[in-house]
Amino acid sequence: MAKIFSGNAKGALNFFNGKDGLYERIKNTVFHLKQLQTYMEENHLTNVDENTDVDLNKLYHLFENIKNVQGNIHNDITRVACLMSKEYLRDEFKEKLKDFDVLGSSVNANGFDIKAETEDGKTIIGEVKTTIPAKKDNTLGSQQHDSVSKDLNGLWDAKKKGEDEIKEELIAGRFMFVTNKYTSDDINDKYKELLGKISLVLLGEQEKNS
Repeated sequence: MAKIFSGNAKGALNFFNGKDGLYERIKNTVFHLKQLQTYMEENHLTNVDENTDVDLNKLYHLFENIKNVQGNIHNDITRVACLMSKEYLRDEFKEKLKDFDVLGSSVNANGFDIKAETEDGKTIIGEVKTTIPAKKDNTLGSQQHDSVSKDLNGLWDAKKKGEDEIKEELIAGRFMFVTNKYTSDDINDKYKELLGKISLVLLGEQEKNS
């Protein structure tokens, strides 16, 4: 279990708490999913045939309600993965790592997903990928490769849009954090040269069917 709310954790507190926090969004999503389930059951849409009538307008708006309360679930997944990355760095660097608020900025903000400092004044940079391979053979699609390549090159150069380049001697570590084993395998297979000075980290305990 991770103590993600200790120390510099304003971003994590805001992510979980409040009327727009993670729990409230999940609760509202479940409520609207239940409404959709009830509508389908009451209108015999669980096993349709050629004589089944469907109020498509009603069905559409039930789905729209789910979309509206759910928001961008991709950002939520990325935020949780960022918290996992912080826990990894805490274990890896221990007392050498200065506390930092990993959710202190927007998921879509410029710069590295992870940027932390060590007690001796060096910088740790990282990118977080929650990518699930698009291809049937469990490899990344072309757009996914473009995104991975861009992030790896940014880590290699220690420079991202909106940030100054970090001098090589001031870097304590470069990390690419991923959450899917197949994504990890594909990156490891196709980017060996770039991974020369970048640590590829597979976060979490992988499900047996992942």
